[in-house]
Amino acid sequence: MDIARPSNAKKKRIRQAIYAGVALLAVALVTVGLSRLKPAAPTVERAVVWPDTVKRGPMVRQVRGLGTLTPEDIRWIPATTQGRVEKIILRPGTQVKSTDVILELTNPQLEQQLQDATLKLQAAQAGLANIKVQLNNDLLAQQAISANIEADYNKAKMQFQMNQALAVDQLVSKLVLEQSQVDAESLGVRNRISKDQLASKADSMRAQLQVQQSLVDQANALLQLTQQQRDELKVRAGLDGMLQLVPVEVGQQVAPGTNLARVANPSRLKAEIKIAENQAKDIQLGQKAEVDTRNGIIQGRVIRIDPAAQQGTVTVDVELIGDIEALIDSCGRWRGAARARSSPGSGPRARMRAALPASTASNPARRHALSRERHRRKHRSRSVAGPAPRGATSGNRTWLSR
Repeated sequence: MDIARPSNAKKKRIRQAIYAGVALLAVALVTVGLSRLKPAAPTVERAVVWPDTVKRGPMVRQVRGLGTLTPEDIRWIPATTQGRVEKIILRPGTQVKSTDVILELTNPQLEQQLQDATLKLQAAQAGLANIKVQLNNDLLAQQAISANIEADYNKAKMQFQMNQALAVDQLVSKLVLEQSQVDAESLGVRNRISKDQLASKADSMRAQLQVQQSLVDQANALLQLTQQQRDELKVRAGLDGMLQLVPVEVGQQVAPGTNLARVANPSRLKAEIKIAENQAKDIQLGQKAEVDTRNGIIQGRVIRIDPAAQQGTVTVDVELIGDIEALIDSCGRWRGAARARSSPGSGPRARMRAALPASTASNPARRHALSRERHRRKHRSRSVAGPAPRGATSGNRTWLSR
């Protein structure tokens, strides 16, 4: 006998609907989750990766350039008067003191001028002595006249006083008394005038002496100037250092202002670096520097930047702060300012470091790898070019950093 089962179609449809909703919800959740995921990093080969810790620091701008070492103290010695080169005593490359004579000039006209100035001074001094004697005689004569007038005045005054006393007893007439009074008053006026004339004579004497003394001083100044010009015919160094240049020859006629010699102090050097114009904007005054002179590295700082560019380069002066004496002692070719002005090929090669305000992240492993690669390429280029000629050396370098 068949038994009728209850129908489950409705429950099955409900269960299928639930399963479909759960599946749709799972698909939606997976889609949302996948849409929020960041893209996966691309895969690379292990050989091209430099694994290391990235470090953050300032961005450094390096600038390269060539230059020369030059003395800071350079003195040109000009001719102060016209003359002819008679003798050259010292030659370039000689160590000199400030009082050493480098060369001698001659000027016969200057000798004549010196003699004339001497005679003019002697004449002015003789005129001063003569006028002193004359003025003293005049002063003495005026003093004698004044003394006589004063004596006459005193006598007249005493006579008036005596007549005045006698007139009380009527021993002298009134007319005699009045006459003695007039004489005393007249001599009193003459006495005052003589004293004023004596004082005026003294003032006039001092004025005349000052005029004559000014003539003596003028002649003396002319003589000293002429003597100085004659002494300067012996051209002296004027500076302790090295004689660089003597651009004249024996027998040559020179005019005033002609440069006769150049002396420099090689113990105070600076580096003059030529920097490309488009790179000079990264350099600032006061930046620290390291100058590589091929005989050692010495510290320095930027002291001047030429505002004008010449032939596409800007001149930057670097003051050397380190032990310059040791640098000079270790390098014989820098003994002297003449050799200090060397050619660009043998002078310092500059590499300036300017720390920019921006910061950057760097990978030390990558930096070392690039350094090895540059070294390998440099070594390969040297191998292709062949060995360097005997005696050739690498250029000098200068690092500047803020």
